[in-house]
Amino acid sequence: MFGIMGSFLGNALFFPQIIKGVKSKSTGDLSAWTYILIIFNDMLWTAFGILSYQPIIYISNIVSLILAMTIIGMKRVYG
Repeated sequence: MFGIMGSFLGNALFFPQIIKGVKSKSTGDLSAWTYILIIFNDMLWTAFGILSYQPIIYISNIVSLILAMTIIGMKRVYG
């Protein structure tokens, strides 16, 4: 139960940045390196979750990976 709640809240942290970026059409105040590190971190946790047969770990990190990649994509589009 704590894992589900933690993964939900952890992924919810990305939404304010995505919403702000879409509304303002600007992501200049976000660090690309932070999101690149988040992507690598999510990839490692996803691999761990898959190899250890723990769906809550790999599913939540796949979602986080998609959200972080969305922000990186927005940085490329909006600058």
